[in-house]
Amino acid sequence: MKTHELESEYLKYWYPCFRTPANDTLLPPVYVDLGAAHPTSHSQSAFVRELGWRGIAVDGNPDYRKEWEEAGFGQHFVCEVLSDRDTARFCIHENSQTSRISDSEETDHPEKWGIVSKTVRPCIPLNDLLTEHHIGRIDLLCVDLEGMTSRVLRTLDWEKHRPRFIIVEHTAQGEPMDWELLNYILDQNYLLVRMFEGNAVFRKI
Repeated sequence: MKTHELESEYLKYWYPCFRTPANDTLLPPVYVDLGAAHPTSHSQSAFVRELGWRGIAVDGNPDYRKEWEEAGFGQHFVCEVLSDRDTARFCIHENSQTSRISDSEETDHPEKWGIVSKTVRPCIPLNDLLTEHHIGRIDLLCVDLEGMTSRVLRTLDWEKHRPRFIIVEHTAQGEPMDWELLNYILDQNYLLVRMFEGNAVFRKI
C-alpha cells in the first residue's frame, strides 16, 4: 500500500479518535514514532503532527535531523538506537529508510546489501528513552524497526505507558509476517482492529 493511501485509511478510520485529547484533558495528544526516518515520506506519524500532537520521532540515522528541522519539526527528532542490549552494530543503507541494527551476513558484504556505513553504537531501552523525554501517557505508538520491533517493545513498561493505539510493521523487508510480534501485543490486552499491507493497527481494550 502506498504511503498516501495508508494515511488516507488512517484518517478515514481513526481521525475521530486521534483528534480527541486523551483522558478528558486539555493537553494535546502524545505520539511516539520509533524508526521514524523521514518526517513526511513514508511517515506513519506525519498526519498527527499536522493535527498539533506533541511527541518524539526516534531514528538511529543522524542524517535525518536536517530534514526534520527543515520540515519545522526539529524539536521532535531524537537520534538514538533502541535495543535491549548495551551496544549494537547500526548500518546505514543507500536506501536510508531501511537503515537498522544488523547482526546478519549483510554486514560482512556491505556492497552487496547497499550499506554505506556501519558503526557500533550505544543503545537505550525504550523505557529509559521515554523517561529521559518526560513521556508518560502515549496516545499513538508507531513502530517500524526493520525486524527489531519485538526486542524493543519488550523494554516498554506497558502498565505505565499503555498506548491508546499502536501502528506496527508486521513484515520486515524480505521476511515473513511476524506472528510472534502480533501475538505479543495481543497478550498486552490489545485488540487488532485493522491490517494493512506491512502494518497492523491495535487499540487498547
